[in-house]
Amino acid sequence: MEHKPSSNKDLAHKKIVREILIEALTNNDMETFQDVLVGYIRTSSKVELSKKTQLGRTTLYDLIDPDKAFNPTLDTIGKIF
Repeated sequence: MEHKPSSNKDLAHKKIVREILIEALTNNDMETFQDVLVGYIRTSSKVELSKKTQLGRTTLYDLIDPDKAFNPTLDTIGKIF
């Protein structure tokens, strides 16, 4: 499967993002998984996402920080989706 970057419009739709992430995991495509998850978080309001997920904003910013290792826990991913 060829990775095609999603548009910001696509990333606003949680259902589409969830389907892409599941497909990426199924295909062991961690690059796509990371790109889509980071894109979704970047296009989301961190305050609103933090309230909905009960994750700290620092956690959300750490996930999108290119200088930090991308290694979210399953609990964190589950809370986001």
